[in-house]
Amino acid sequence: MYPASRYTVMWCVIVLLLPSLLSGYGSHAVDAGHASIPQETPAQFWQNFTMGVYKRGIVSNASITFSSNTTPSARDPALFLGTKKLWEFNGTFGAYTNFTTPLTINFATNSTCTVGIELPVSRIEDASITLGANVSGMTYNIKLYAGDTEIWHRNQSSQMFVDGSVLGVAQNNLYAIEAGDLNSDGLIDIVASDRNGNLFGLKNLGNGTFEPFSVSVLNYLDHPAKKIMLRMNQNTALPDLFFQFYDCILCLRNNGNFTFSAPFSVSSPGAGITDFVVDATNLYVSKENGMVYVYNITDEGVNFWENYVLASTRINALLITENVLGCGADGKLYSSNGTNIPVGAFPLTAIALNSNASVVVGDANGSMYIITPDMSCVKVAQIPWQQICKIRSCDVNADGKDDIVLTTLTNNLFVYTAGTTFTQIFTGEGNYCTAMDMDGDSATDILTSSYMNRILLYRNNRNVFSERIKIEGALQSCIDASPVRYDAWGNRFAGVNFTMICDAPINLHVSDLVVKYNYTQTIYITSSLVSYVDTAQPNETGFVNVPIIFESSQNFSISPLFALQYSSCPPYLVKLIPDLEFDEDSFPRTGIGLLNLSQFFGDEKDRNLRYRVAYMERPDCVYARVNGTCVDFYSAKDWYGRAMFRVAATDADGLETTSNFFNVTVQEVNDAPVLSLPSLVKINKNVDYWLNLSGCISDVDSVAFTITAESQYIQTYSENLSLCLNFPNEGNFSVNISVSDGIDTTVGVLNISVLPYGFPLWKDLPVIYTQKNKNISASTGIDLKDYVIDVDTPVQNLKFRVVSQTDRNINVSIVGTKIQVNLTYNYVGRNTARIAVNDSIYENYADLLVVVNQTNYPPVYLGGLNTTYLAYEDAPLIFELSKYFYDVEDGTALTYGCTSNTFTINGSLAVYKPEHGAHNFSAQFFAIDSAGQSAFSPVINFTYVEINDAPVYLGGLENATIFVNDTWSIDLDKYFWDEEGGLTYSASDARISIKNHTASFTANTPVSISFNLSATDGQYTAYSPQITITVILPNQKPTASIVQIKPEIAGPDTEIEFSGVGNDSDGEIVAWQWYSSIDGLLANNASFKKKLSIGEHIIRFRVQDNNGTWSDWAERIVIVKEHVAEKNPYIALMPGAGIGCIVVGFVLNISGRLLMRWRRR
Repeated sequence: MYPASRYTVMWCVIVLLLPSLLSGYGSHAVDAGHASIPQETPAQFWQNFTMGVYKRGIVSNASITFSSNTTPSARDPALFLGTKKLWEFNGTFGAYTNFTTPLTINFATNSTCTVGIELPVSRIEDASITLGANVSGMTYNIKLYAGDTEIWHRNQSSQMFVDGSVLGVAQNNLYAIEAGDLNSDGLIDIVASDRNGNLFGLKNLGNGTFEPFSVSVLNYLDHPAKKIMLRMNQNTALPDLFFQFYDCILCLRNNGNFTFSAPFSVSSPGAGITDFVVDATNLYVSKENGMVYVYNITDEGVNFWENYVLASTRINALLITENVLGCGADGKLYSSNGTNIPVGAFPLTAIALNSNASVVVGDANGSMYIITPDMSCVKVAQIPWQQICKIRSCDVNADGKDDIVLTTLTNNLFVYTAGTTFTQIFTGEGNYCTAMDMDGDSATDILTSSYMNRILLYRNNRNVFSERIKIEGALQSCIDASPVRYDAWGNRFAGVNFTMICDAPINLHVSDLVVKYNYTQTIYITSSLVSYVDTAQPNETGFVNVPIIFESSQNFSISPLFALQYSSCPPYLVKLIPDLEFDEDSFPRTGIGLLNLSQFFGDEKDRNLRYRVAYMERPDCVYARVNGTCVDFYSAKDWYGRAMFRVAATDADGLETTSNFFNVTVQEVNDAPVLSLPSLVKINKNVDYWLNLSGCISDVDSVAFTITAESQYIQTYSENLSLCLNFPNEGNFSVNISVSDGIDTTVGVLNISVLPYGFPLWKDLPVIYTQKNKNISASTGIDLKDYVIDVDTPVQNLKFRVVSQTDRNINVSIVGTKIQVNLTYNYVGRNTARIAVNDSIYENYADLLVVVNQTNYPPVYLGGLNTTYLAYEDAPLIFELSKYFYDVEDGTALTYGCTSNTFTINGSLAVYKPEHGAHNFSAQFFAIDSAGQSAFSPVINFTYVEINDAPVYLGGLENATIFVNDTWSIDLDKYFWDEEGGLTYSASDARISIKNHTASFTANTPVSISFNLSATDGQYTAYSPQITITVILPNQKPTASIVQIKPEIAGPDTEIEFSGVGNDSDGEIVAWQWYSSIDGLLANNASFKKKLSIGEHIIRFRVQDNNGTWSDWAERIVIVKEHVAEKNPYIALMPGAGIGCIVVGFVLNISGRLLMRWRRR
């Protein structure tokens, strides 16, 4: 089909109007041309390439456009679709030039340098050149010309940072600032907070331009967000925003395209927050009292992990290294490993980490210190009487050493370069800053947010550059205006001069001049492509393999573009969605993203498909929710099992395609028992103390436990989960208690205080809560005798008294044995009263906490819910209500509900799975706090639309082989499914009979037939893969023949030779069997030798063909005797004429007997 003197080159780059990432299809990078094949020895190069073309649409406007970069001698390329040649060209392409010789130009002051090159005369597709210099602290001016056209100009100053340029202006005073890539486009965007709790940002458009955007956060409150941090969300690959507001840390989810979710609280540990930091997994919050709270961050909130005392004073700033570091108000640097370093006499106010693992801190007196990894502390510089607010460690001058950028409380910005002193950059704008490369020149720039509502950029001008400059326009003008010359092959060339002018003595590096010329040709292939697709069989997802081949007699590079459009074509399923699985409780709250739908659905026109979950078998146990192009799966806590799912994609025209059914399996994982022991158990010496642990042990998948204690004074009773403690000695003891569910073991520490016999013991006193101006009388107060145990004194003989109180405005007194509380008018606070019990010998103490609260504030609806929602049949609606309600006292720990019982409320999740068919209803969501106060959302109108579900091929069809005149038959309803039913079936081959949902085929001669089955509901069609049925003749029985048994009369010591053959008219012989009526099975070979036992044997022989059919038996008689005479030579006697018989022969043995055989004449 292809001449042996040509090379055949596959298309190497294919761009489709339908997605090219199809399963089994798509573009393949190929070194088109393969220059290793010498041109003077022509040989055909062949590699098959196919494109997936969707069969279910009408193909229109199909074309192939290719651009060729090649030598002038290339000739006669040809294009084939399958075996059909569509196009052939005879001509000369444009040339390709790649000038890469590097130049180093040494400029004197006010000097000029000109370099001339020759370029082919043709249309320039692309051209660029790289310029670079390192002129270190010098003012210079460089210009580059192509011919007489200036194409580049750079004016560089020796000042390290140029004056701050205003990137954007907000409506209110700005506070904190942070920068990062908010939309994954490789450009650094900016976000700052204003005085009204809003976030003002700047979207980086490139080329030094920014576009403002704002996010309404808490605009009904007049307080700023004190700090901003960005944390990368692993599921969305976008940074979320965290910021401090009042005494809680809030988060905004990044929805992409500079849109954000409503804020929700990820931490509300109470009053006194001084700082927070986030890393990949945790949130750390510091308090005025020196406490640090640690939370594990999930995609929907946080889980409290632990809290501990970091310092005995206020923590002003936090840093996360291998440990948690805190700046103390007492001038010490505290670490979570238990150490502290005295730094200075003034409070530490700011902290940062250097690249060499040392830490830099600043204090309220303007001093800066370096703490090295070996814990030594060195004061390096000071700005007198200016409190340091923010510190950033970075390398601003590219010397490989850590420099410092910092701001002060007096709104000044300073830069400290290693080994020098502070340099003031600006005055009087703000005390928040960040440092990073904002303009892509690999130099660290500085950003600040201003109390004058401005975001300022101080560009780093460290006099180092390397720039790629686009010059195709200037070169094209030069070539068009230059005289033309011709080379030996007749190609046209023109000379172009590059001129560089510089006013300073520098070295300029010029390299990588690349000029590319393109020949472009468009070939329209609509009719040929439609003909090919119409006659071809599609695969299981509806695509046809279409081979596209390019052939040429020369080696050169091509870049093709394959354009294809459809009419009224729904989205298509690129490949079948596989079964998925994840472990039980692996992501109990935030879901686990297992499925990216953009990899499984495509559409030739609409790139922004809408997705929905079309079917969930068990949404109460495991359910799915579409999140952009991904599907997140959620499982109920501690549930495991398997459920079937199905998803659908809809394009802008409302056309929808549904996926195959796939299973999601939640794998069972054993849950270790949870052991929560009391913090301290007080007992009397030599007295049995029973401690029941049933309330201390929980395990979701076990009910039987084994308890052990590492002490001889504790007896364990696993059957009722109890401990019996009896210690003979007084003192304090710590004992390890273990509980096992048979797989996992959990160990806890039980702290025990053993007191003298008869010592009165307190039970845990409850916390007493009341509201301001609401006293507690003795009649309603707690009775103290219910909270005391004394083994040798009746409780009525015990005496109680108040020993001390921390706040007399909340006065605690004892009337008899009951507590009474009297409050100062309008007073709010808490009082800890020390209560004593006395049995006339011993006295013991316990603390009683009384808390007086303000009037409770109701919860607040934050907004964010739409007033209307459109949903589709069988697709559940799920709302995370904690994102839309907030309470000052309770945070998001509210009780949620809905005015319509159509929604099921599970914690903060509102879920509704609609029934079959379309319907409408209205509802409001609400939240109730611990005091019973509530907040409501607006009335929301829900409209559910009934949709037509596309039929689905369920799989399971296989190729078959049948005999002539037998019938192949299947029930099509077992292989196709449609929710609405009413499917109509067809086959791509008319020889397949379709009747009453049954497909059948019968043939009276051998034949092989391949076809596809399809099912349609009138709107959508599902296809099976190709099936092949082979019809063969019935198997013919083979025949067996005994060729030889020798001898047939033998003695028991004689080896008898057996030989047989078989014949099969429609196959081959594969097995043999020999049987004896006396000795049984003799052999499984065609021939063999064997001795037989004495007797008359009926020998049977048969053969088997390759279809497993045995022949009939062939039989012979073999006699084995004890004595058999050997045959001797015989003598023939010729009788006379009168005798009526002839002696044939006689045998004379050694005994002289004469044996005669007679034959009548």
